[in-house]
Parts: sequence; structure tokens; C-alpha cells
Amino acid sequence: MIRPLALSFFVCFNFICNAQQDSLQQIEAVKISTLRTEKTEAISHRIDQKMIQRHPAQQVSELLNQLPGFHIQESLGNAGSPQLYSVRGGRSKDVLFLVNGIPVGDASQISGFQDLNLIPIESIEHIEVVYGGSSVLYGSNASAAVVNITTKQAFTTTPIQSALEIGKWNSIRQSFQIGGKNKKGTLAYLANSAHFITDGFSAAQDTLNTNRFDEDASKRHSFLGNLKYQKEALTIGWTNTFSLHEFDFDGGAFLDSDDIQNNKEFKSQLKLNWKHGQQAEMTVNTGYQKNKRNQENSFSPNNNRRFAQFDAQSVHLEVFEKLKLTNSTTVVAGLYGATSKTDQYGVDFFINEYVQNIARDSAVFTVFDPYLYVQVFPTSRLDVHLGGRLNTHSDYGNHLVYQGSASYDIVQHTSFKFRVNAGYSTAYITPSLFQLYSSFGNQDLEPEESATASGGFSFQFEDKLQLNATAYRREESVLIGFSNSTFAYANSLEDTYAEGIEASLKFTPTDELNATAFFAQVDRANDVELYRIPTSEWGGAASLRPKAVPNFMFTADYRRLGQRTMPLFNTTTFQTDEFDLDGYNALNFTASADFWDKQIQTYVTARNITEDDYIDNLGYNAEGFNVRIGAKFRMQ
Repeated sequence: MIRPLALSFFVCFNFICNAQQDSLQQIEAVKISTLRTEKTEAISHRIDQKMIQRHPAQQVSELLNQLPGFHIQESLGNAGSPQLYSVRGGRSKDVLFLVNGIPVGDASQISGFQDLNLIPIESIEHIEVVYGGSSVLYGSNASAAVVNITTKQAFTTTPIQSALEIGKWNSIRQSFQIGGKNKKGTLAYLANSAHFITDGFSAAQDTLNTNRFDEDASKRHSFLGNLKYQKEALTIGWTNTFSLHEFDFDGGAFLDSDDIQNNKEFKSQLKLNWKHGQQAEMTVNTGYQKNKRNQENSFSPNNNRRFAQFDAQSVHLEVFEKLKLTNSTTVVAGLYGATSKTDQYGVDFFINEYVQNIARDSAVFTVFDPYLYVQVFPTSRLDVHLGGRLNTHSDYGNHLVYQGSASYDIVQHTSFKFRVNAGYSTAYITPSLFQLYSSFGNQDLEPEESATASGGFSFQFEDKLQLNATAYRREESVLIGFSNSTFAYANSLEDTYAEGIEASLKFTPTDELNATAFFAQVDRANDVELYRIPTSEWGGAASLRPKAVPNFMFTADYRRLGQRTMPLFNTTTFQTDEFDLDGYNALNFTASADFWDKQIQTYVTARNITEDDYIDNLGYNAEGFNVRIGAKFRMQ
């Protein structure tokens, strides 16, 4: 405990930037939209609509990969590749994803992670990322970071939008959006559809050059519908999304196959906000999510190709009250409840039959969490946050988490700002339904625990220069892993840690030029936990809109990924071998032009310019150099 407590008071650079809204790495002193507070000590990164337009050919995973310490595996792989993610040396289950402030994730997955392939960039208004342990405010899985994706909510100023993009491997991306509102302006609607089809390339590497590996095609279809009612102090929003992703996938590293997977995801969210006084407002968030995954291959019994099916349902309900007690004190008190269940089927090779592995009647759990969060401004320079949450789980009982942090403005000047901050927070990760109730399950599992200490400073000079650096250490205990001795999931008795540094820079010398840069390095006590995770990465982006041709914009982004250690199961020795992969560069360049009062945007993007032959994941191909051409139309 001494080391994290000491680190929590260690002062390192972390600055609060009133960054321009068109910055990809906008470092702000704002809370993500589920909980509106005036300032927060945490560094957050914001990807807004302007930045999405600056990188028109990039999807969610590629934009997130440009943030310090954020790594999404196989974001450059085939369109059906699973995009596991890591922040600050954590795993997918250490990162909590929210959509419109409501937790999301496939409850049938071992880690319960959210498939980013099912969230198209065309349906997104902006993305906010907050680093560090945040279980007090957001519950389970908020151990390394929280990512809140806000979808396009309702009609604003552009009633009709459409887009078309073509690229290598016969890839076609298309989207259409329409919106409107009634004469009184109290009721607004928005509908959005996005589609992507590609012949793809073989996910598995053909190292023997047999030229027999098939292309792995992919097609995705997504739909978003939103209604919003707003009158005086009451706002009600209803959002529904449906995504379908069907793709070919191979049998594993270096192994071709004709397997097929079909993913379906439906989300329905109802949100209510009522400002029932000048100093008080109540928010109600409800969410329903249903996932269904089907896998087919030629090894299934009776030649029917059925290999596995995974069904899951989750329901979320949250009510919280934000009350401003005084000009310097704000209190947020809330109640959160959720329930999840799953059905799972698969081939039992011992009897060569397709059987049910998990039944939803027994594979179900519920949570009920009260929490309290207090923000105090003792002085105009000091900002203090304190909070606690009591997690109540139907299987393992109660678990308490807490956090405390503070930030202080050492310098407050009209053109120069300098702030320091420090924080300490605890977080938890609940066992998944698979870990509890599958044939490898263990209903005596306890939640994973972590404690994060961080410190930093931030510097800003006018709107031209912003510099940020943060140091952190996250200690983890009671980790859940598969036991080779019991052939079941179990809690580990060994503790581990992840520690590292992050730095961000933004430079805007003129209105025409905008540049950003980042660096991140991470170290862990257990090398196994660093499988597939780079120990270091750095990069940046720059955009130029020349005065001579203001309708044209040129954008380049670069990312250097460091060495990674990859595991590969040896079918001869039945042991896991380790391989070190060299780092690689990813450089993209986009040239775009606006016409007709910016209602038409055309662009050409050259991707992965520097390297055509590199490995993002051992045994699998990456997309290499390719070009995409597109156009977007907006009706004012």
C-alpha cells in the first residue's frame, strides 16, 4: 500500500486544456456525459464530430488507437477480426464501454466485452474516454478506463446526410441519415443506416505460399432510430439500434477454414432528465441489450455445419440525483441495478452431438448498487472529489469501492495555466456468466479487485500549446483465470501490477495548422498479462488547411507500435510458446475538399503507406497499403 499511496501524491504533468473542439486528443476538465460536473481531476480525451470528419475513412477502433495507452488488437486486420482492446496494460474486461451513458457488452462472452465492429462510426456524435479506476461512478469493469460513445441523438441542423466510400478488396461503405422536428420544436427524430461490404482477404497467414487460403468476406448492416421530446425542464430520449455482422473467419493462426459467424445485436435505451429546481436535477437511464452469435463450420456433426450459438440479454436501470448544496459543493446520489442471462449451445466432441452448455434459467445474476459522489471547491484553485459505491451481487454478496482525488491550479493566468493533480481509486470486475455457469465455471468466484494511484500535471499556453503527462500504478488482486489443475475458473492468490507513463502534446500555432502527439509506456509484473500488448507506443497527427485553398484540407496521422510478446499453442508439445513481434509503423494520409458551402465533402485516403508487410497478430494478416475514396453529402 505504501507505494501506490506515495505515487498518488507524486506530482507529474497533467494539464487541463480548454482545447479547441477539433482536436482528436482533446484533454479537458469535463466529466463524461453520464454525470455532469463542472470539473474533474481526471484527464479525458474527446473525439468529436469535427475530428471524425478530418479522418473520414477511419472507424471507432482506429480513432481510439490514436489515444495514449489505448491499443486495439487487429484494428488493421480483416473486417471480421475480433477487436480486443487494452488500456494502460489492462485487458478487454478492464475497460468499460458505455453507449449514451449506459453500460454495454455481450454477456455471453467470457470477458463480456463490447464488439466494436457492431458500432459504426456513422452513428456516432462523439466519444469520450476517461482513464483510471472509475467503479464508484460506473460499476464493474471500470478498472483501467471508461469509454462513453454518444450516438447521434436527434435532428439538429442537417435533415439529410448520405455518404459513399469505395476501396480495395471490392469494399463499399454507404450510409444515409434523415431527421426532422415538429413545428413547436418539442419533438425531434433521427434515423440512420450504415452498410459495409467487402470481399476481404484471408485472415490467416499462408506462410507456405500454397495460394489456397480463401478470402474472408464480411458484411455489416446497422440501423439507428432516435426520438427526443423536450419541453421546459423535462427531456425524454428513446434510442434503438440494431446491428448485423456476418463474416468468414479462419480456423486459427496459420490455419485456413471456411467457418462463418453471424452476430446480431439490439439495444434499446430510454433516458429521462428532469430539472426540478435551479439546483437539482434527476436522471433516469434504462437500457436493454440482446446479443446472438452463431458459428458454422464443416466439422459439425451430421453435416449441418452448426458449431456454436450464444444468446445473451442484459437489462440496466439507473436513477441518480444531482444536487448543488452550495456554490462550492455538489452531491450526486444514485442507485444502479442490472441483470444478465445467457443461453449457449455447442458441439460436444465426446458424444459428437450439438448440445446446450448453459441454460438461461440458471445462468443469471443481478446487481444492485447504491453510490454517493461529492465534489467540493474549497477555493477557486482547488477541486476535491470523494465517492463510494456498495456493489451487491446475487452470487458473491457485497463489495465496497471508493475513490478520492484532488487537483490544484498553481497558476491561473489569462494566457498561462498550470495544474497538478493526484488520485487514488479502487475498482472491481464481476465474474462473467461463462466463468460462473459454464462447464468450466465456478460459482464461488469473487470479483477481481484493483487499486489505481495516479498523479500528474498540465500546462497550457493560450490556445497554441498544450502539454500533458501522467504517471500511474494499478495493483490487481483476486484475478480470475483458468486453472489447469481443476479445469475450472478460479481466483488467483498472486497479486500483480501495471504501471506506466503517458504524455500528450497539442500544438496550434495558426488557425490553419493543428498538430498532436502522444507517448505511452507500460510495464507489468507478470509478462503473461502483457501478451499482445505493446510495452510502448507513440505517434501523432497533423491537419493543414492552406489559406490559399481554404476548401482543401490535408491530414496525416502516424503511430509507432512497439514490440509485443505473442503466445502460440504448440500442437506437438502441447505447450504455449512465446514469440516476440517487431514493432511497426502505421501512416495514413487524407486529402479532402469541401464544395457547395461545405455541403459536399470528397476525400482520398492512403492507408498504411510505410509498410505493406507487417504482423499485427501472430499468424494473421494485416491490411497493408490500400486506398479509399469517398464522398459525403449534407443538406442544410
